[in-house]
Amino acid sequence: MQTVEQLKIGISHVVTWAQKRYELHDPVKIIHSLLIIRDGEITPTKLAEAFGCSPSAVTGTVDALEKLHLVARSPYPGDRRKQLLAITRSGRDELDSLAEYLVEQAAESK
Repeated sequence: MQTVEQLKIGISHVVTWAQKRYELHDPVKIIHSLLIIRDGEITPTKLAEAFGCSPSAVTGTVDALEKLHLVARSPYPGDRRKQLLAITRSGRDELDSLAEYLVEQAAESK
């Protein structure tokens, strides 16, 4: 049961951290998207599948990620209708900042 409590506290810390940084955007979707995209390029459709929703439902999140310079869009090779999403250096820095924050919070809660 302690692991579940630790997980709840960890999630709470992630949401608090993200809310401070992404005031007008859904912080959970921002962080979740970065975690999904971090390992390589992905289409918005694949991102939507990871969220379990339609592609149109992630448009706002992708727009926010791009506006925050956390993700870059590029053309999909061979299909002008599609786009690829890739995490930017700033996006990787954000994930690093989140990891540092979580380590600090874990140290403080001991």
